[in-house]
Amino acid sequence: MAARSKPARQPKCKCKCKCSTAKSVKHKRTATTKPARTFSKEQRERRAAAERQRRETLRARKLSSTFTLPRKHTITDKIAKDQEFIDSIQYKLLPDGPTHDNITLMDERTGSVILQRISPTSAKKKRAAEKSAQDGRKKFEAYVAKKPPEDRTEDLTKRLTREYHLGIWHTTGQTILDFTGQSRHEKCRAEALDLLLWAKEHSNTFLTPLREHIHPSFYPNLKHRAGTAFEWLTKNVGKKSTDFLHPWYTTIALFAGFSAGAHTDHRDEAPSFLYNFGGSVFLELPEFAVRILVRPLDIVILNSPTFYHRTQPAGEDEKLRWSMSSFFRTSIFIMQPVTRMKEEYLNEALARACS
Repeated sequence: MAARSKPARQPKCKCKCKCSTAKSVKHKRTATTKPARTFSKEQRERRAAAERQRRETLRARKLSSTFTLPRKHTITDKIAKDQEFIDSIQYKLLPDGPTHDNITLMDERTGSVILQRISPTSAKKKRAAEKSAQDGRKKFEAYVAKKPPEDRTEDLTKRLTREYHLGIWHTTGQTILDFTGQSRHEKCRAEALDLLLWAKEHSNTFLTPLREHIHPSFYPNLKHRAGTAFEWLTKNVGKKSTDFLHPWYTTIALFAGFSAGAHTDHRDEAPSFLYNFGGSVFLELPEFAVRILVRPLDIVILNSPTFYHRTQPAGEDEKLRWSMSSFFRTSIFIMQPVTRMKEEYLNEALARACS
């Protein structure tokens, strides 16, 4: 009996439609287009602003210059006090392009970052920083006006003989954490706390967003400040107190004029932050015999405990220039044991100041 042959297998249609044809036909697939997503006018403006900010940030990165500097002089604390010698150094002004590029200075010997100078990253940020600086100047003047006559100059147009330190640090003997004496003076406590709140808001708006520009070597220090060290500080003095501070600093110093001489800040962690307002200034590094121009609204991220530095006039009206420096005390960074403060005392002090 002849073997029964199997029927020829019908080719299947290669599309996903339920085609009953027995022919092997490749059907043309019709592209299913999704309806275009529509955005409201507010959404479009927001997306456009974000794109402008992204491009300006990229441009700021491209306009960043790095200089590796050899040491020209050996400076000690004793030599730094020799004002005549420090003045006699021939400081070279580092090249500063027409766009006032961001710069990073490195120590050739150790590879450490000396400083970074960063300008506002966009025109919008610059306008906002100008407005904030005006508010800060008014609060600074209100604070100085309340200081006792023996502890202040007549006004901010004259060079201060001392800095005004506001915030929290260890008191004499390094055993007690407290607000600085100039923060809790009974005649100007409210103005001091108002200044601290302004400094925190200014830093949140114009310093924190610069993280992507800050040199990576500073990241571990800043992370410890904002994490373990700040939590320890809050545990010791209470949240009501640390609410006046930015996580990257414990203390601020406000001053008009210029630093009296070359110095290092050996009690502070690196980096510290210098906010320049009102007028331009030269920041000089005696060890390297160089100076940089710091314009209004620039922020300088400075390895202040390691390298000697000072500020000097840049040929503009000195009466307009004022600045703020913020720093994190090393004793708080290493969580040095303290005599625990009574939270009732702090709450009472704050209540009196805010009443």
